[in-house]
Amino acid sequence: MAPKFIKSKKGRKILVNNGFQYHKHSSKKEKTYWVCTLKPECKARATTVSDPPVLVREGTHSHAPDQDSIAAKEIMNEIKASSVQQPEAPPVQITSNKLQRRLAVRCACDGLYVAECVRHVPVSIVFRWSWRTWTINRTRQASLPPNPKTLRDLPELPREFTLTLMGDVFLLWDSLDDDDDDDDDDEEAEERRRRNRIIILSTRDCLRKLCTSDSWLLDGTFKVSPGLFTQLFTIHGIFRGAAFPFVYALLPNKEQVSYTTVLEVVLDKCRAARIPEPEPTTVVSDFELGIINAVATVFPDADLRLCFFHLGQSVYRQVQDAGLQVAYCDPDDRLVKEGVHELQSLAFVPPADVEEVLAELREVIPDTLHASSTTSTIPSCEGVACGVSGVRRDLGTHQSYGTSTGRPCGGTAHEQPDGRVAPALQHPGGQGPPLRLRPDQRAAEGAGQQRTADG
Repeated sequence: MAPKFIKSKKGRKILVNNGFQYHKHSSKKEKTYWVCTLKPECKARATTVSDPPVLVREGTHSHAPDQDSIAAKEIMNEIKASSVQQPEAPPVQITSNKLQRRLAVRCACDGLYVAECVRHVPVSIVFRWSWRTWTINRTRQASLPPNPKTLRDLPELPREFTLTLMGDVFLLWDSLDDDDDDDDDDEEAEERRRRNRIIILSTRDCLRKLCTSDSWLLDGTFKVSPGLFTQLFTIHGIFRGAAFPFVYALLPNKEQVSYTTVLEVVLDKCRAARIPEPEPTTVVSDFELGIINAVATVFPDADLRLCFFHLGQSVYRQVQDAGLQVAYCDPDDRLVKEGVHELQSLAFVPPADVEEVLAELREVIPDTLHASSTTSTIPSCEGVACGVSGVRRDLGTHQSYGTSTGRPCGGTAHEQPDGRVAPALQHPGGQGPPLRLRPDQRAAEGAGQQRTADG
């Protein structure tokens, strides 16, 4: 086999010949001098001229050739090259493709079945395989421009990042390129647009499918959001009996104006693409007041339902704040847990019966659930958590919620410092139908104000 060059982990040349590897030692005129990679244990040297290399002289090695190590380096070099050429491909896909291709070549050369050929995979590759994701990400990072540190530094998106793998346009709207801004020439307006930049991603086909859905599900995710943005806001729709995310929006904050902008842009883009304008009859969201107000503004006739799971998370936080977590989780004494569950059942009680049922529950629930907490500032759904949090019920201002079956319950919804609405009690892992805020009870008020309606 003719000598050849491969790259080391640091990108330097390694001379390979008959299973032996050499590092470059020095050059003089047309000749290059090499030493064995196992030096000083091995004293072998080699001399080459030109590139590709022509071996002029090679010494005798004191060890056996290592084809597995060479194969491992070659595969890693191929993986690194593919990671730069295919920046959107997952690391697992790149490594699997390269390994399968190597196995196919080995099978063809040796006349082996794939199952037999698997045992010929170099041991060094197997041990290094756990490093593949780290290696690929590091290689990609080195080939890309540095990440911006603020939204002001974020430039226009390169074209390759605005297309899907099929070549469809995926960038639906970028506030930086908004041609409808009346203050385009104003430097302060430009700075404001960069600081509050919104990027909305979707395709024409996704919009078409979203518009056919009568039910929309809205949610904001913070953990997977890029560092420059506050959250990744998604709009899901029902298509062929399943929920799919059809619109993605990178938002700089959790303000109502941002949510309203996303919904209005979706409507505008549907009109521009001559897609029948969406008219969702049901919209499901968590208890974030900005989302609630935005939906009421853009889709005033939609039936807004609030997520029962998020309600449960808020409830369990109140259990923890009241110091009842240990008692709640005690497997030998279920009185506290059952009492909390009984309080939760108020979510399925008609508004007119809430006070009467609550009075009955107070006679049977454990005394610990009656303990008031003067430090608690988390408001509660009327009658549900007042015994735990010590928050007085506001009988004059409460909203009526209901389940998907149309059974309402009384409640008070208050905006929290983080912009979310914090009612009531439910087990953190509880599952159940979403709560519904009836359209006739959603009198639109300004952002940051408590939303109220007659019960």
